[in-house]
Amino acid sequence: LRPFPELNQWLVAHPVAIWVMAHATLVIELVAPLALISGWIRYCMLASFVCMNLGFMYIVGPNFKDFVVAYLIFFLPWAKLLAIIQRRFKS
Repeated sequence: LRPFPELNQWLVAHPVAIWVMAHATLVIELVAPLALISGWIRYCMLASFVCMNLGFMYIVGPNFKDFVVAYLIFFLPWAKLLAIIQRRFKS
């Protein structure tokens, strides 16, 4: 994924959008430890982390694909997913 210059130009013209994204990033990062405690917050945080890193890739340009993979490995309940897959293939 490469950054989109048109998107960057639009963001420069709309400082409120930059303000909203900056504050959303801070909230996501500050709430991140709650993902270790609660199940439903974990899924919200997973979606937030993935979207935030994809946004970084599109707007700024660094490649955060490894972080996205790490989030999926760390936050997905693999035992539950494997149990669901085994039940589907047994029947």
